Amino acid sequence: MRNIELINNLFIRTYDSQLNGHTHDYYQVLMPLMGDISMIIGDRTIKVSYGEALVIKKGIYHQFQAREDFRFLVANIENIDFLQLSLDEIHFAMDEKTLLYISFIEKQLISAHNQKIEGMMIKKKLITTNM
Repeated sequence: MRNIELINNLFIRTYDSQLNGHTHDYYQVLMPLMGDISMIIGDRTIKVSYGEALVIKKGIYHQFQAREDFRFLVANIENIDFLQLSLDEIHFAMDEKTLLYISFIEKQLISAHNQKIEGMMIKKKLITTNM
């Protein structure tokens, strides 16, 4: 069963130096925020760095390996079949305006995450104070 909350959302993720792989039934658009990642799709190895994006088609097994400091923005998208991307079109450079927008999204996601953690800490403090 698919986790609907993962679809049509943005996340900041990390991978490690261990070679891993998987497949999923939705598209992913991977946009490095820091560092680079080696993606193996079929018989092709693609290095994706800051300033670039990679579209991973649904149902495609892919492997990945990155340094410990690698961080990326990922968009899980249910359906972009209409784009009909070829293997040569899945890896591309982003322009300066897109990179500024991605930087803005990164800051918003980090801020929302920090607020959630702060809320949990305050809630825990209130519970332990009232005991």
